[in-house]
This record gives sequence, C-alpha cells and structure tokens, in this order.
Amino acid sequence: MKDPVRVRLLIGEKWSIREFSRECGISQPYLSQILSGKRNPSTVVAHKVSKALGMKLEDIFFIEVDNKRYNFGVEGYDGKK
Repeated sequence: MKDPVRVRLLIGEKWSIREFSRECGISQPYLSQILSGKRNPSTVVAHKVSKALGMKLEDIFFIEVDNKRYNFGVEGYDGKK
C-alpha cells in the first residue's frame, strides 16, 4: 500500500474499519493487516478496496509485475525495489 495513513483517513471520512470491511466484503482482521502492511491484498481485494474508495487501483497500491514494483504517477520513479 502506498500510503496507509491516507487510506485510513479516507475510510474514516465515511466508515469505521468494520463498516468498510463489510462494504468491501472482506474480514476486518484481513483489512487491518493490509492497512498495517502485514499482508498484501490479492488483486480482487485490492480492486474491492479501491472501488469502495472511488479511486484507481494504482492510486492506492503498488503494482508488481515480474517482481518489479511500479508506482504509477510518481515522477522519477524507476520501478526498482
């Protein structure tokens, strides 16, 4: 996750963590682990979270392709870990 603090603030504007996890159809512990950086979401879950927030997937999550991390929209980012 690019900025978990920002995502928590966005969630908090409208939902509690419990309400948001229900909105996304995922468990509250799983969402908390994603927000704390302990787990990476599956593609499906990442899509559910971004859709519920009304944002693009790449605005919230790093996208890894062939073991390279891409940070779309960040000037000067070279894709290296």
